[in-house]
Amino acid sequence: GPLAGLLLSLLGAEVVRIEPPGGDLLRLVSPAAGDVGAIFQSLNRGKSAVELDLHHRSGRDGVLELIGDADVLLHNWRPGRDAELGLDAETCHRVNPSVVYAHAGGWGERAEACPPVATDAIVQAHAALGDGLNPVGEPPFPSRMVLADFMGGLVACEAIVAALWLRCRSGRGSRVDTDLFGAAMALQAHVLEASASGEGQGRREGRPVWGPLQRPIETADGFVVVADDVAGLSRACGLPTESATEDGLVDLFRSRATEAWEKRLADAGIACAAVCTDLASLATDATLAPFLESVGGTCQVPAAPWRFLP
Repeated sequence: GPLAGLLLSLLGAEVVRIEPPGGDLLRLVSPAAGDVGAIFQSLNRGKSAVELDLHHRSGRDGVLELIGDADVLLHNWRPGRDAELGLDAETCHRVNPSVVYAHAGGWGERAEACPPVATDAIVQAHAALGDGLNPVGEPPFPSRMVLADFMGGLVACEAIVAALWLRCRSGRGSRVDTDLFGAAMALQAHVLEASASGEGQGRREGRPVWGPLQRPIETADGFVVVADDVAGLSRACGLPTESATEDGLVDLFRSRATEAWEKRLADAGIACAAVCTDLASLATDATLAPFLESVGGTCQVPAAPWRFLP
């Protein structure tokens, strides 16, 4: 929900957050960026906020008043919570027939058959993302990059934009439902395609098998990721292609520093990237500067991922 609202804000929407009295507790979660938590800042910058107590009628009336002039209502409440609050789609459309009523949910219609809480890690585990992210024989760890949350925010934003376009054509509002589980499964289209076609030979249930050259390759002082096969790399390294092996190339990479390999492979026309292991360096990397922006002079956050040119 917060990410979908941020994306809409970056696309030009005026976004108003409804927070409980005293403000959202996420504001206090460390690490801090000035007086506000960095996590809150990264997801809610550029939004205004209104404090309303939804446990009381006056607070719910305040929401309905906001809906009267709004284009979109976006929430991520558990199923049935909107009806309990008297803020379901039917009620909101009586107040404003043209509003887009958007629910960024967890499990969608599958809620009864799934765990009660739809956090990112729970959804990744249930959707087998944790298994697909790791090589065979390693524990099926979900990603700490909250992939389901990110994809869920993108899907919700996309659905809202589509509903707004539909409203431009029909003049009517609509209800939009998205969920984290559906977003997580969208990331696994290749798995489903392989399962349906039966053409998963050489793959693990539709997922590419991690070979020595597909994983980060150790150098004398770090790691690199390359985009080529044994033949291409062996030619770049001056080795006979007929006798070169993946394991032999991995051993060879340990003999030189990362920067030397980057230059040698670039000269050979092979894509190669050093693996960054110092996240703090991202904010001072001149190459990445156009993709970052400062918020209140306290922290760096990703800039809008779109560029609109006349």
